[in-house]
Amino acid sequence: MQILDLCHEISLPAEMIDQIPAVLAGLDMAELSPHINALTIQGEEDAAYNSLVKIFDNADPAGIKMLTAQLCAALQTRENYAHEGICDKIFLDTMKCFTRFILEHFGTYGRYHFDRGWWAWRQLSMRIVRLGVLEFELMQEGHISVHIPSDAVMTNDALRESYGMAKSFYAPHGSPQIQCCTWLLSPVLKEVLPAESRILNFQKDYEIFELIPESNYFMRWVFDKEYGDVSGDITQLPEDTSLQRGIKKLLLEGKTVGDARGRYVGGSPMKTINWGMVGTGNVTERKSGPALYKARNSGLYAVTNRTRAKAEDYAARHGVPIVYDSIDEMLADPQIDAIYIATPPGSHKEYALKCAAAKIPCYIEKPVAMNYADHMEMIKAFEETGTKSFAAYYRRALPRFLKVREMLQQGAIGDVRFTHISYFTTGAGEKDGKAWRVQPEISGGGIFMDIAVHQLDILDFLLGKITEVKSIVSNQAGYYKPEDILNVCFAFESGVHGSGDWCFTAGVGKDLIEIVGSKGRIALECFGTGPIIHETADAMHEIPVETPEHIQQPLIQSIVDELNGEGSCPSTLYTAARTAWVCDKVYSSVK
Repeated sequence: MQILDLCHEISLPAEMIDQIPAVLAGLDMAELSPHINALTIQGEEDAAYNSLVKIFDNADPAGIKMLTAQLCAALQTRENYAHEGICDKIFLDTMKCFTRFILEHFGTYGRYHFDRGWWAWRQLSMRIVRLGVLEFELMQEGHISVHIPSDAVMTNDALRESYGMAKSFYAPHGSPQIQCCTWLLSPVLKEVLPAESRILNFQKDYEIFELIPESNYFMRWVFDKEYGDVSGDITQLPEDTSLQRGIKKLLLEGKTVGDARGRYVGGSPMKTINWGMVGTGNVTERKSGPALYKARNSGLYAVTNRTRAKAEDYAARHGVPIVYDSIDEMLADPQIDAIYIATPPGSHKEYALKCAAAKIPCYIEKPVAMNYADHMEMIKAFEETGTKSFAAYYRRALPRFLKVREMLQQGAIGDVRFTHISYFTTGAGEKDGKAWRVQPEISGGGIFMDIAVHQLDILDFLLGKITEVKSIVSNQAGYYKPEDILNVCFAFESGVHGSGDWCFTAGVGKDLIEIVGSKGRIALECFGTGPIIHETADAMHEIPVETPEHIQQPLIQSIVDELNGEGSCPSTLYTAARTAWVCDKVYSSVK
């Protein structure tokens, strides 16, 4: 039975689920169906709810009939979500309002009861959607209204994620202003809450433009009283939490909390950067795509893929509002502020030149181009139109590599003498020769062009420009056309020496960068998350450094900030050009 499946998916209490089959069997669906369907149609849902109330005629003391009818409507709502291309996770997160309402009633009265049918039709008709920890409603007045669920965990990261999702979700409506009316915005709370309070932190993101002192809705959420009920002996109100104690003190002083209405300013006047993403491959699932909508003042507005179905699938799962058939359609949309090119390297130049011609800033996956000449042609195109361009060498913004840079600058290992890269892997996934990175016409080389560019770029970031390169390059195993083993020696402008060994058909794996100086050694993984090793003559220390969930987010944040005129991104097409030059020199021994 679909309705029971949905009940379990939204974690409805078993005490309510057990009643639904019998209730459903006793309902006259011929009579109810038109009203149940109308619950999902904006403009008809309020009247449909009132019709159901009349039909049940107070013969529904626990609200189980109304709950069952509305859950039947939710099955149609699910189809509506799918039709609109909205991911099922957003649907389920939104429908969990039923569970929340029942548990709220249980927490106050000690019994399972559904009494919020008068509100839940908003979720059924898609007026209200839950995006992350917050709910959002597009109002007739043109703004987005924020609703704060009772189970919302309002950490900085969680709030930022919700606002970012909302900006992307509602971008097709012209990025309307976000507003919130709630007792949580009341300025009076500053008198009774500590500065580090999550409530006060929530307030920082809003500019108050209206106070509603007569509202007493706070009594429901702070003291479990009926909505607006301020009757009774104030001295008997509970004091179990610091919030209860503080607000009780205000009430005893003859003050009140009230509501406040504010507009979301996000702690910053910066513009939200609407991204268009070209390509929806593996790198976009976790590393980059979510970072585009979780970074401050950033939203993933549109995606495109040469296979439209893949773009539609990605958009549905990530809550991206727009799917385009091509980058040309995307660049023609005035809502697009920046483009992220996440395709294999073979198409980077074509797409980048289109972005440059359209004067749209561009963030390009690595390697940026098939070769150094193409890379420089792309730089020239962006220069000619005065357009910013960035490269996805995101390790330049990761905490672990910033820590290493700090250690080098502080002389942790003295004067740097040399560095060595040791990287080998079994390459099991590439042995059939079908992967794009072992097709030189797409990748510009072999696996080296996908892997080593990260290592060489981070050494450029840490130690400076490489000015001399010598290499031995060959294919030993013969699984595919390009090289599978490389030995490279190089020298930095500073006089530091460097070398690297790469083998993609070894029996075991290794990922290590070593930097050796006159007083010690630093060793770390380039692709792993293990600790940084700092070794001197006297001791060896392990320095753990956390890695962000979405590894590209720190660099993407720097791009967004630069586009908003704040700060600068450490990875541009100019810095990336040096790594492109090194790769050309490595492959010169093959050519």
